[in-house]
Parts: sequence; structure tokens; C-alpha cells
Amino acid sequence: MRRRTFLTVVAGSALLSTVPAAAQRLRRVVFFTIHEETTPVGQATFAALRSSLRELGWSEGKDITIEGVWTGPEAARIAGPATELARNPPDLVVSVSSAILKATRTAVPDTPIVFVAVSNPDGQGFVASLNRPGGNITGFVHLEYSIGPKWVHLLKQVAPAMSRVLVVFNPDAIPAHEWLSPIQERGLSLGAEILTAPVRDAAALEKAITEFGREPGGGLLVMPGADEVIE
Repeated sequence: MRRRTFLTVVAGSALLSTVPAAAQRLRRVVFFTIHEETTPVGQATFAALRSSLRELGWSEGKDITIEGVWTGPEAARIAGPATELARNPPDLVVSVSSAILKATRTAVPDTPIVFVAVSNPDGQGFVASLNRPGGNITGFVHLEYSIGPKWVHLLKQVAPAMSRVLVVFNPDAIPAHEWLSPIQERGLSLGAEILTAPVRDAAALEKAITEFGREPGGGLLVMPGADEVIE
């Protein structure tokens, strides 16, 4: 199923469950994202949500209001907007990233939440399981960790002389302990050392890649979520 279709069907269903059909009031949707408001991917995702909800029969100003909360990738900027949610809980939250989901789950534990771009949601304790999430949180994952070792294998096929791999990741989006071990094991089997570079901003990203590139025999893996720091 296409991401846009899945997101809006789930979001629309969550909205239907928030208030009795007879209730005539605007239902408030908050799109809470790790993107900056000016980034193309953030705007595209927000626009897709609004457009598809219209296609499902939800009219802004008549049935619903949709608010965008844009924090950027810095964890420190998430706490304030999450606190505001707790003061005035919406009918539905669309949370983009693990860090946002963690904050919104704490701030509004009784509000339906649809998550986007979250990896290993069951392992992180957001849902009971992928098949049966339970509770009031649902959504979809953007990374299956079992594919990590395959990425290392592909790098080795492309560059047989590769002896080092730098894995760049945003620790606020995907903590290393969730995916690192399988990648390290595959690197060891292929004779490649696995190095990691946690980055939270563009300067740290540039520094990590520059320093790594000073020696030959390197390969680079950029984990989902790391791209947020350069937007």
C-alpha cells in the first residue's frame, strides 16, 4: 500500500473514532513533525495529508482543523510543543519520527496517534506488536533492520577493496542499539570494520564524513533519519 494512502486511511479512521457521529464540532488534527517548516519533504508530507483527508471527505474549517508543528531534528525543541499539546489535547496527532512519537505519547496518552517514519515501534515499546499494535497508537515503519547487513554486502560487491564502513545516523531518530549488531556482524564476516557517527546537525555530519574520507578503503551508509540533519 502506498504510504500516502495508508497514512490518510489510518488517520481518517482514527478521526472517526474520536467523537460520536452526532457530535457537530471541528475535530482538531495536529501534524507534529521533526522537519523544519521550510523543507520540501515536510511540506510535501503535510500537503499529502491535507489533500488525502479532503479526498476522504474531511473538509478543513467544516469538519476538521489541521495544525502543523515544526520542530526540526533537535530534541530540545520538541519538549515545548509537546507540553502545549498536553494543555490542549487534539483529537488526533500525526507524529513524524521516533522522538516526536515518544514526546506525544507522554504528553497526550489518551489521544489517538498515527506515527510516520518510526522504526522498530514494537521494540521501542510504542506498540504491542506490528500485527496487533493495540492501544491508541498505530502507523507504519520506514526501516526493517534485517536489511542492514545486506547494505554492507552491497557495498562490498561494489567496492571489493572496502575495509571500513562508516554508518551515519541520527540518534534521536534511530538509536544505535536497535540496528548496529547485525551490521557489525556482517562487516566482520566480510573483513570490514564498522564505525559509527551519531550526528544531530549538518556541521557534525560534514565533519564525520570529511574525517572518515581521509583514509582509503571506506564505504558509507546513511541511515534513515540522518537526512533530517541536512534539511
